[in-house]
Amino acid sequence: MKRIYSLYIIWVLTMATAQAQTTLTHQPTVVADSLTLQYCYDQTVKNYPLQHQKKLLYRQNSLKQASLRTAQKPQMFLNASAVYVSDVTSLPIDLPGGVSMPELSKDRYQATLDVTQTLYNGGLTKKQMQVEAQQLKADQQQIEVQLYQLKGQVNAFYFNTLLLQANEQTLAVLEKNLQNNLQLIKARIKNGVLLPSDSSLIKAEIVKVHQQIEEVEYSRRASLATLGKLMRINLPLNTYLKAPKSNTLPKPTKRPEYQLFELQKQSLHSMEKVVGATNKPRVSAFVQLGYGRPGLNMLSNDFEGFYQFGVRLNWKIWDWGNRSRDLQQLRIKQALVQNQQEVFQTNLEVQTQKYAHQIEQLERLIKRDQEIIDLRQQIVKSSKAQMKNGVITTTQYLEQLNEASRAQIMKQTHQIQLLRTKVEYQTLQGN
Repeated sequence: MKRIYSLYIIWVLTMATAQAQTTLTHQPTVVADSLTLQYCYDQTVKNYPLQHQKKLLYRQNSLKQASLRTAQKPQMFLNASAVYVSDVTSLPIDLPGGVSMPELSKDRYQATLDVTQTLYNGGLTKKQMQVEAQQLKADQQQIEVQLYQLKGQVNAFYFNTLLLQANEQTLAVLEKNLQNNLQLIKARIKNGVLLPSDSSLIKAEIVKVHQQIEEVEYSRRASLATLGKLMRINLPLNTYLKAPKSNTLPKPTKRPEYQLFELQKQSLHSMEKVVGATNKPRVSAFVQLGYGRPGLNMLSNDFEGFYQFGVRLNWKIWDWGNRSRDLQQLRIKQALVQNQQEVFQTNLEVQTQKYAHQIEQLERLIKRDQEIIDLRQQIVKSSKAQMKNGVITTTQYLEQLNEASRAQIMKQTHQIQLLRTKVEYQTLQGN
């Protein structure tokens, strides 16, 4: 019917080739005669490889949290050294009674075991763990955003398959009508009203319509197979798609991107607290066990064991403005996130306005389509009677029948486009 089907075939096959690059193994098979859009959404999100990243991110975060918790546990260090010095301690006086000071060795050896326990670090560890927890939520929400965007691909293949399915059914009805007309013409030929060539015209048209049915069926199967690859499910070739019900526009709800922006802001706010805790004083207890020459007695020339314990205070009182610059960087990142949210909201409003105009336009077109169909059906009915009486030729009748069929297909196209636009509007709003 002109080249209306060829446009759909080329588009679908192009999209199918692009999507066929995904390698799928061990796909489950759906044994069903109908498929809903919501089921396609659910299976695509459930089976998409991105889901595995959630588990990996959780495991990664658990390891980071475990590493941070070790900061609250005792830290042990083993140290050893061998040193040769140029001079040693000596007394520049003579001792009474002729006692001489033993000469100390210039080679020194020491091994120590140091144990430290953090008592206070300004809450730095706790704040770092909060940052990691917030970052995990943001990373997982980023995956939710990517998974949500898959709905756009599902919509494209689902509604193209639905459109081809409807066209296939319309062509099947047209073929059946031609078969009925063929029987009528054969009877008229026997009665001498029509010529045998009229039968050949009908048969040629039947072959042509059958060829179109095969082309549309092939394209439908290709589109359906690509939809199955996206869902990671083997779909039978006779799977029937159900048109979703979307008679009214839904109320807008939040997209997953909004939650992502909020989590990113919370994560940056937690990082500010970490930066604020870096310059706070830190208190720790320590124990040192050692053995070497000399020990704590610097005048002894023997190997001795020793120990010491106490409390240590560390406080960075000047960092050359690093803390201030770190806070400024975090505030700039917060401003960037806020700007990204405003850009996203602006684009969403633009897309919403576009879909609203498309819906209005398609609703008007469908009304006109129905008017055209009613008129075409009257013309076909009149042409059929004229052909029976020999007023017009079979070719003229077939032209009117094709125009009526083309009008029906155009209405179906606009109806499915309207349905797809409404569903995409819902997807845009977050429903």
